[in-house]
Amino acid sequence: VLEGGVYRPVGSPEARRADVRIVAATNRNLSRLANEGRFREDLLYRLNIVELRMAPLRERIEDIPALVASFNAHFSARHGRRPKTFTPEFLGALARHPWPGNIRQLRNLVERLVVTVRSAEIGADHAPPPPITASTAQDALFAVPPRTSLAEVEAQLIRETLFRVTRNRAEAARILRISPRALAYKIKALGIQP
Repeated sequence: VLEGGVYRPVGSPEARRADVRIVAATNRNLSRLANEGRFREDLLYRLNIVELRMAPLRERIEDIPALVASFNAHFSARHGRRPKTFTPEFLGALARHPWPGNIRQLRNLVERLVVTVRSAEIGADHAPPPPITASTAQDALFAVPPRTSLAEVEAQLIRETLFRVTRNRAEAARILRISPRALAYKIKALGIQP
């Protein structure tokens, strides 16, 4: 069907032609999986005609207000509700959220708010809580042995932030309260491996 557009329904003697366009999405590296034998190579080549790479939502926070407005209009019409007004504080909280569920998570949040919140305005108190993780508060700490240099402590803090908290460098810089440019300089100067 993918190659020729022709298929035969089960039990039917006649072939039919399909006039469809396939759009497939994944967060996996299908080329690598195909090389490892974990994804069918022939299917990859049939699907991979036009490839679009999209950064995750946490790396495109400037898109959040437009997405919220679009989802607000869509779900308000769909559920017969008046569109909500989202405060700047709410949108700011969304910009700080890590979005592990990507755009689907944002879409579901806006639909839930449109359907369940009675007030016309959505404020920061309606923002999603941080995601639940398996780590405990103890896991978030790291020990600094005696006679550790300031540069080693700084490198360890940057490493812990990048590998345990967020891999997004802009978000890591915000958490560390330094500029993204300063973070990039420190990563290079301290020899921190990505």
